[in-house]
Amino acid sequence: METIKKENKTDLKNFVNIRQFTLAPGVQENGPEVKAIRKYIKSKDYSEIESYIESGRIIEMTEEHNIIVDTGLEEQAKSQSGERATSPSINYGILCVSPSPTPGATSVIGDITEGFRKLASSRSHDKNVSYIDFFFAAADCSGTYTRFANVIDGTASANSGILFSYIANSPSWVKTTAQSLFISCEYHNNNA
Repeated sequence: METIKKENKTDLKNFVNIRQFTLAPGVQENGPEVKAIRKYIKSKDYSEIESYIESGRIIEMTEEHNIIVDTGLEEQAKSQSGERATSPSINYGILCVSPSPTPGATSVIGDITEGFRKLASSRSHDKNVSYIDFFFAAADCSGTYTRFANVIDGTASANSGILFSYIANSPSWVKTTAQSLFISCEYHNNNA
């Protein structure tokens, strides 16, 4: 699946912006750095995080854009039509170590190779935009992650849940056991 170019993303009805922040040793999930990142994501005011970047508390920041996969949109439609007993909820973020699923297989969670999965650390919304964040602590995992995915109704077990969205990380995200990783997913649900 091709990553959508930033200048074209506003033409889409439903899309996701995924931002990754590599954090210095000692940065905590509820620390001031993560609080500032959350403010930055909602306000787009770079000054919210500038001092943390200059001081080295935020080591790296990347941003990717993509669409919500067909199965994710289908689960939303099922919920709206009453065909689904519960509302879909994105609950796990997955750092992946494999290539993207092949076109046409993007609905199958088993088509990606999981490196590590974690429950969402924060969820909120503002009008038609949902914000779902994931905090991978220093001790959680380490490796080179080529993809990031999230699922609806997942469990702690690998290959569980319904694939909602995924992106190719370009460049790959490298995480050590000394660094934390904060990933924020910003989902837009727009009118035509």
